[in-house]
Parts: sequence; structure tokens; C-alpha cells
Amino acid sequence: MMRLLEDGSFLYLKGDVEVKLRIRSVATGDDVIKARAAGVSALAAKLFLPEAVEAAKREGVELINLEDVAEPLARVLGDLLRQRRADLLVRFFQELLPSEVTRSYSYYEYSSILTGGAVSSVSFKVEIEFKKSLELFEDVLEFISALAARASDLGMATSLDSRTDPRYKERKIRLEISLNLL
Repeated sequence: MMRLLEDGSFLYLKGDVEVKLRIRSVATGDDVIKARAAGVSALAAKLFLPEAVEAAKREGVELINLEDVAEPLARVLGDLLRQRRADLLVRFFQELLPSEVTRSYSYYEYSSILTGGAVSSVSFKVEIEFKKSLELFEDVLEFISALAARASDLGMATSLDSRTDPRYKERKIRLEISLNLL
């Protein structure tokens, strides 16, 4: 079980203990230090840079493989869609993605006269651009792919696309997740 807190950290039930957790696709030493300063006791990531491992030992922060929390993370994503919390969906991805990448978000709610004007489905899209940090692309793509797969397993519609623009030496990832509310 996991839930997103307003500050962007997560509460994760590990065994019988609730652990305050930060999640990154790629963790740096700065991420570990910021996590400890925020009172977080664990950091989950797809990739831990060597400086993150050293800082975690020094600061007493537990490192967790992202695969171990991927399903609870997808459940949090589904809950945020169900609650129609676009603000927390943005916060969710702001916390997960490396600060070096550019990202944009869109959120849509769909309703029709057939449902009496009630919102019947919601959709959230994140586009991630790698301009200078191309070395992070593969790890972030692998993480986003795992998240999309888990979300799909939980009944959400997902669309994942990655592109390369050789003219500008950019790579992009686009993830759209939709949920039928009826």
C-alpha cells in the first residue's frame, strides 16, 4: 500500500512499518541529501548513481529498487486519476523525473449528454524531452514503460511512445494514461 503526500513524498507500507519514501527514476547524491533533509527514510529509483550510494550510506537512507514499488506506484496513479487530482498527478511526475529533463503535462475530463453531463473518463499525458541529458533516456524510458505496464494491468488505458529527433539531437517520451470512471 502506498499514498502520495502533498509534499511529493510517498508513505509506503513495508511489512508492518510505514516508511516515508521519495521516488526518482535516476537518483543522485543530491537526491539522497534532499530526501534526508525532508525527513525521508528511504529512496527508490531505477538507477542509483555511485554518488547516491555513497551519500545513502553516509546519511542512513535506505535504497529501494523501483521494481519493488512499481505496482503500488501504479495504484497511486490510478487513485489520483479516479479522484480527478490533476495537481497531484503533476506533482507525482515532478517527483519521479530527473530535474534535467523538460516535461509538459495535459489533463482532460470527458463527459457527454448520455451520462447527464457527469465526467465519464479522465486522461493525463506527460511528455518528457531529453535535450542535454540523453544518457538518462534509456533508464527513464525503462521506468516509464514499467509504470505503464503496471497501470495497464490495473485496468487503465495506456499509450507510450518514444521518439528521436536527429536534427536537434533530442529524444522524447510521451505517456498517456486514461481511466473510465463509469
